[in-house]
Amino acid sequence: MEDTLQLILKKLDNIEGRLKTVETGPSVKSSQPDPLFQKAVKIIGEIDKEISTSEMQKRLGTDFKTAEKILDKLAEAGFGETYMGEA
Repeated sequence: MEDTLQLILKKLDNIEGRLKTVETGPSVKSSQPDPLFQKAVKIIGEIDKEISTSEMQKRLGTDFKTAEKILDKLAEAGFGETYMGEA
């Protein structure tokens, strides 16, 4: 149990470090943070597996294309391959 807690805390520290350098997502030119991107970062931090575009869509409450773009931004921001490719 303690190992699991330490793993979760390490993952959260890693995410917080990335957020400090990526406030709005790499493709956003505005000075305003992208709330969907930030919400997606939190979702990625809560799960310990890949997520499908449709699952991200449901969790964000947005359309499929927007969820897909957000997942692409996460990958560009250094969150790695966070989602499953869909056929």
